[in-house]
Amino acid sequence: MPALAARAASRASNGACDRTAVSRSKCLSGNALANASSAHSARHSLAAPEMTPSITSVGAGASLTGVVGDRGVAAAFSSMDRNARLASFGDRIARLASSARSFVSMMFFFGVVGGVVASEASFSFSPAPSSPSSSSSSSETVKSWRVNKTGALSGMTLVEDDAIAPPGPGEARVHVKAIGLNFADVFSVLGLYQATPPTPFVPGLECCGVVTALGPPRADLPEGTVVPDLKVGDSVMCVTRFGAYATKVNAPTHQTRKLPAGWTHEQGAAFLVQGLTAYYALRALGNVRKGHTVLVHSAAGGCGLFGLGICEAVGARAVATVGSASKKEIILARHPTMREDAIVVRDRRRFGEQVKAAALVASGGVSDECDVVMDAVMGDFFKGGWDNLAKTGRYVVYGAADLTPAGDLGLSGWVKLAWKYVRRPFVDPMNLPGVNKSVMGFNLIWMFDKIVELGELLAGLEALKLKPPTIGRRFRFDELPTALRTFQSGGTTGKVVVLVPDEEEEE
Repeated sequence: MPALAARAASRASNGACDRTAVSRSKCLSGNALANASSAHSARHSLAAPEMTPSITSVGAGASLTGVVGDRGVAAAFSSMDRNARLASFGDRIARLASSARSFVSMMFFFGVVGGVVASEASFSFSPAPSSPSSSSSSSETVKSWRVNKTGALSGMTLVEDDAIAPPGPGEARVHVKAIGLNFADVFSVLGLYQATPPTPFVPGLECCGVVTALGPPRADLPEGTVVPDLKVGDSVMCVTRFGAYATKVNAPTHQTRKLPAGWTHEQGAAFLVQGLTAYYALRALGNVRKGHTVLVHSAAGGCGLFGLGICEAVGARAVATVGSASKKEIILARHPTMREDAIVVRDRRRFGEQVKAAALVASGGVSDECDVVMDAVMGDFFKGGWDNLAKTGRYVVYGAADLTPAGDLGLSGWVKLAWKYVRRPFVDPMNLPGVNKSVMGFNLIWMFDKIVELGELLAGLEALKLKPPTIGRRFRFDELPTALRTFQSGGTTGKVVVLVPDEEEEE
């Protein structure tokens, strides 16, 4: 095996980059999603001496290439030639083993989502307590789901008496009424999400509930930060960097928003993460505007339905993809003006043809190409979207559900992930100027410090006045592991939420 790995490395170092890779199978990696460690960043930096741009991959999120317009080109290319990709399976596994650390760091990208990839979609997070707080005379107890060991959803245990400290500066104590599930929750429990804190920790990225206490104001927030004027008794939506799988949380007030009038708590728990994901993908990166044709993958899911709503609000025409015909009804119920033949039930064998036909329908016969693709599926379906992306088009990646583990990760699970990883599609970034289109990837968890900018994005999302989120499944708090497993299956539609009963209801 070492000899095989050495031969693969030797081929890569010779720079034998196949310049026809775009015409064969096109792909690009995510926007530096997994380059968190300084060693990995330095190894793939464009500023590294004698670094030659070469083929990069999209499914696992090592780097991102080809951001168009005034966003410039953000790229970090990993050397890999066509000959190495076509080498024997043993050769591929050897190369994979030699870069195991990089491979593991990229596994968290497979969601999204959902989503998505999910804390990816939260805005300007400050860490919430992820393990029991030290008790004090004014501390309270809280029920929470704690992960003591990653690798399986069964690793979560219900803790009846976690301690929660009083709210600190700039924090609000929220009595949780509903929790929203995201794919990053699944990956953090499985140990595939790089931003996960050390065990033990409490998962969960968003919730909705009632303010029961407020800490003193926080004076060190940057100018322009939106901090809602909260009072005890207000119903609020909030995001936390972990810790939401609990009956009470201390949430930074700038990461909360008042629940819109007429919305339920479960709708509030379904809004922030997936709504901001779709908005950032389509408006901030995709620059979707009136008259555009937009391919929205997993359109019956939480992010997908928000994506369709944003297209409708700005006057863009949507092509929707779903995994089964039964999910068409969810889309048509929420968007009755959408033509049914613009909704594609994905078929691996002819997906490119399906996209072309649906785009022609959605555009009223004007064009069979798409201007923007919003993709959290990837895998075998990347090529069909990329081949039908118009000149100047933008392909926005925020997850890779086609590569998502089907269950808990044992040895067989890791082997399946490795096999999908080495078979992921490729694109040659040197060809991007010639085809005049771009691939973008994002993970908002890397933007924690951009509090003002992300607050502006949320204001833009709220200004669209979208319909309240669609709730697909509801579970009780004591059913949370079952809820996560159901969500992981990919068979749900809309948002999956967990309802937290009042303390008096539990007695």
